[in-house]
Amino acid sequence: MSKIGKSPLPSGWKECRIGELFESWGGHTPSKSMPSYWGDGVPWASSKDVKAPRLASTTHTVTPQAVEETGLKVCPVGSVLVVMRSGILAHTLPVTVTDVPVAINQDLKAFHSSEPFMNEWLALFLRMSASALLASSRREGTTVQSIQYPLLKGTLIPVPPEDERAQIIGAVRMAVEKQASALPHVKTAARAIERFRQAVLTAACSGRLTEDWRGVAGVGDWDFERAADVCDKVQSGGTPRSGFTDEPGVPFLKVYNIVSQQVDFGHRPQYVPETVHHRVLKKSVAYPGDVIMNIVGPPLGKVAIIPDDFPEWNLNQAITIFRPGDRILREWLYYYLRSGLFMDADLITRGSAGQSNISLTQCRDLQIPVPTIAEQQVLVQRIGELMDHADSLLARVDTAGRRTERISQAVLVKAFRGELTA
Repeated sequence: MSKIGKSPLPSGWKECRIGELFESWGGHTPSKSMPSYWGDGVPWASSKDVKAPRLASTTHTVTPQAVEETGLKVCPVGSVLVVMRSGILAHTLPVTVTDVPVAINQDLKAFHSSEPFMNEWLALFLRMSASALLASSRREGTTVQSIQYPLLKGTLIPVPPEDERAQIIGAVRMAVEKQASALPHVKTAARAIERFRQAVLTAACSGRLTEDWRGVAGVGDWDFERAADVCDKVQSGGTPRSGFTDEPGVPFLKVYNIVSQQVDFGHRPQYVPETVHHRVLKKSVAYPGDVIMNIVGPPLGKVAIIPDDFPEWNLNQAITIFRPGDRILREWLYYYLRSGLFMDADLITRGSAGQSNISLTQCRDLQIPVPTIAEQQVLVQRIGELMDHADSLLARVDTAGRRTERISQAVLVKAFRGELTA
């Protein structure tokens, strides 16, 4: 028997094992070789269907014949479904309450009580105590995790009287509804900041951001030049047939190492030996200050400046190096590539399985705006200041989002302390 939390019970509450209060059962998967088992009929839930607090529909349905011949039990409306076996249990305990009768597969367990408000109470308890339940009842498997059914049924749940239970559930619903109404505004604000970033880059790369400066400086319009003419090198990488090493050597970049328009080599790092770096991959040796862009997607548009964590780097064929020459600042080149203004249907070719590609020849032929170095310096400064402002705004939005997401959890904790009706 396990107990979640150590707070004393409020007056009038009792504490029981989940298995004493709820009938519970599992399910299974009818044979896929029997077409007559699958079709219009009863919704059939798997772990993939348990994504929201309420369950009104499922991806698959089974026929009455499947229910009758395979012994599937149909869960009544209001049943609490818990995912018992899934990789998601590594960090999350999915729980839902059914709004329609459903059958379930072998990865779920259903819990049901005929006592008023008890099923909703169990769902709230499981969500409130999810972290503790995972820590105490989870079994680690080779590929997926599972919840130990006997331990879950033996977990102690605090239960208030029926009228108080109804009041608490109502208060929790109101809090969750407030959270649900606030989250879209947070997400809208985050999207607006991303649009602001793009607007800054568009204004910069079109010349509008420094139009005032050019008027004072008496500088004319920009020249546009091929990337190959303004860069000392434009070259994609390659992948050696062998030679990767887990030992520190020369860092080898893949597209997944470009995160939030920066190099993140801490994510699944790979290295190649110096011999491979200087022989097989000598064409794609990269140095700190080189600008890189992925040319295989989706998504395209991942851009970064090689940092100085290592003196030399290398990269695979899905990334192109743009090494700026004397007439272009690396930061300006980075911002222009990041803007994506050159991305159009004529540039991108579509490959198999939905792949999108930009060829090395197209990279070398990209038309790059080349203001004077003095104007590039002003552009980089102004873009940086505006991007810093966007970062500050986004940090505030993220903080608000995390605070909003914590509201319902805080309310649940108060609910099971009896503080919502005190």
